[in-house]
Amino acid sequence: MARSVLLNLLAFVAWGVFGLGLGAVLRSQIVAVIGAIAVYAGSFGTELVFTALYNLFHQGWMLGAPVIGPAVASEVMTTSGPAFPDAPPGWTGGIILIGYTVALVAGGIALTKRRDVI
Repeated sequence: MARSVLLNLLAFVAWGVFGLGLGAVLRSQIVAVIGAIAVYAGSFGTELVFTALYNLFHQGWMLGAPVIGPAVASEVMTTSGPAFPDAPPGWTGGIILIGYTVALVAGGIALTKRRDVI
């Protein structure tokens, strides 16, 4: 129970910082909101894409590859069992979600420093 609560807390914090980084990278509020919706919804599209690729090439790793989407990574991280058939372990989703968050924050900091006059 405590593990589930802590993992969900970590996911919520990561998504909050992810949003801050995305907002810093995309200056327009409308573009940032549309981008956030597209990233979240598009993440679940990775399952469809990799399933179609698996049906063509029959490579087993393609069934676990949808975890590269941030929303799927979050789902894999916070689900107590396998999030979907052939899903990677939960820590994989956590690393991927934190990686996206760190990349967006670093990009946001770099762009903000470059834009601001000191």
